[in-house]
Amino acid sequence: MLPLFFCFAGLAQAQDCRLTTNPLAFGTYDPVETVAPLDASTQFLVDCRDPSRVTFTATLSPGNSGTYTPRELRLGTSRLPYNLYRDAARTIVFGDGTGGTQAAVCRTGTTGNGCTGSNPPGPDRRATVPVYGRIPLGADPAAGPHSDTIIVTVTF
Repeated sequence: MLPLFFCFAGLAQAQDCRLTTNPLAFGTYDPVETVAPLDASTQFLVDCRDPSRVTFTATLSPGNSGTYTPRELRLGTSRLPYNLYRDAARTIVFGDGTGGTQAAVCRTGTTGNGCTGSNPPGPDRRATVPVYGRIPLGADPAAGPHSDTIIVTVTF
């Protein structure tokens, strides 16, 4: 059995906005027992204290592998390929807009372009940005917790 852990890291501060990230954990990948790609999902939130709606672009880094296709979870020299996607069908790689990847362009308080807008109590306007992960079949990594760090960058 191979427990996998994945965390987002990042900070944003503009127009009195904040970024809240949530970890993504794939769970156990067993090269013998796994018969379908291993999927997981998470989301991050952008909250702005602005009664008007704030448009932003969110990008994800390629992580420790330095490339978007594929990203790699690592444990020492062991590598486990995976990727992060903008859509639940896992067809659009979430990145910075280069090399066939796509960034998220969202607006706080407004639903659209794969983002969900909301207006929590108080002056904040929120955008929830989903992230979908997948480990494909066919890998044979070493046993143990593999991880990667992804930087979320929000530009206003």
